[in-house]
Amino acid sequence: MMREDAARILAFQHAYDAAMRRLFPGEPLIDVAQIPRRSKEPVLLPSDRILFFAGRDCGACDAVLERLLSRLDSVAGIDIYLTVEEEDTVRTWAATRDIEPGWVQRRKITLNLEAGTLATLVDGPRVLPVVLRRRGESVTPLAGGVL
Repeated sequence: MMREDAARILAFQHAYDAAMRRLFPGEPLIDVAQIPRRSKEPVLLPSDRILFFAGRDCGACDAVLERLLSRLDSVAGIDIYLTVEEEDTVRTWAATRDIEPGWVQRRKITLNLEAGTLATLVDGPRVLPVVLRRRGESVTPLAGGVL
């Protein structure tokens, strides 16, 4: 019974292919341009907050921060955690990276000392920069840690 069913299915497919070639010559059966591509950008909701963990002198961190700041309007905010010991260092770091004081005053961006926060959120090795998404009470890493 299975062989007969397979033979019927294949006969139908061959007839279908022949009719497509006759009715639409030169057109591909499947237009690959119409297939949606998987986005490499993570899905962010306006209610999401981004948790960004960075080092003071970290070129990779600066590059990720730049991309995060370009998407600031699409999220609830960005919480920046810097691996330094003093709050003054955080302020100086932020000023040299064009973080506007108005963003901080409106809590669109928060500036924080890391102080072990990352270890409470992520198991295993933690290589900076680290980017996490907070959605409600859930905290998850973003695709490869990079936006």
